[in-house]
Amino acid sequence: MSTKKKKTVKNSSGSSENNPQTESELNTKITELESKAEEVNADFDEVQNHSPIARLLRRMAIANISGQIAQANKRISFLSFIGGPIIMMALIKYSALVSGMSGKLNGSVAARNRYGSYLRNKTTPVNAQTSFQQIQRAFLASLSSSWQTISQAQREAWGRFAEDHPITNQFGDTVTLSGQVQYVSCNQNRLNMGLPILSDPIQASPTDIILDLTAQVGVLDDFRPDALPTPLVNGAFLYATPPVSPGLNFGSIKNRYRLLEYLSPGTVFPHNSSVPYGARFGSLAGALGQKVFFKIVPVDQASGLAGMPFSAFEFVTP
Repeated sequence: MSTKKKKTVKNSSGSSENNPQTESELNTKITELESKAEEVNADFDEVQNHSPIARLLRRMAIANISGQIAQANKRISFLSFIGGPIIMMALIKYSALVSGMSGKLNGSVAARNRYGSYLRNKTTPVNAQTSFQQIQRAFLASLSSSWQTISQAQREAWGRFAEDHPITNQFGDTVTLSGQVQYVSCNQNRLNMGLPILSDPIQASPTDIILDLTAQVGVLDDFRPDALPTPLVNGAFLYATPPVSPGLNFGSIKNRYRLLEYLSPGTVFPHNSSVPYGARFGSLAGALGQKVFFKIVPVDQASGLAGMPFSAFEFVTP
């Protein structure tokens, strides 16, 4: 029987995919399947006096290939209808053994919306290489290097500090960070406040508890968050999103938040953040009726330890 190397279809990023997404990739897949069907028939014809099992296996192989071709043609039709790439999804129903999933694994992402949990294909976002990204990457690189320079006693102290300040993950479970992760987290916050790196952890003070959070968001490039209590006792980071579709909710925009500015202790609300918002996202003109999500993350200035975030959204008004 003749043998041929199995071909793989590569996506636009160059990696092998079993799930072709574009019309060109799907057509290539169909061509390969048709060649495979011809190969099966040719191999079958080379052998005389076929057994019933051999004939059955041939029929099964051809049926399998035909099914894959039909499925690819359906995807092409759907792609033509929606005018964009296909995102394959699968719903998940949890059991007593698995009660929840979150995050990425290989080529899939576990997510959840109003209809339940599902898996979708992982996509690689465009690396915008903005000045804001470069600053944060420089901070992380600096902190990774400085962790190597502190003593073992200081590392153990950061480990104890992490044990004293556990965090809550996406499922509401309490998680204790490693000493190194806690060191990076606190010091990245301090660097964003314009403060030097701490080699030793400092006892954290209680952070502000935000009781109310609203904002004025206008098309005339006006962004003024308002919060209670006022003024801030400790500092806080202000994050926001660009204007987004009014149909999106909090679960859909978690990766859209960007740091606008650090609000120092004593900041009085309402606070005019129009300039940093415009520098980050550009003009609000033309965004009438869209949503802008924003959040305040209280932070202890001395230790760099962040508190509980508080989120809200407002519609862009005239």
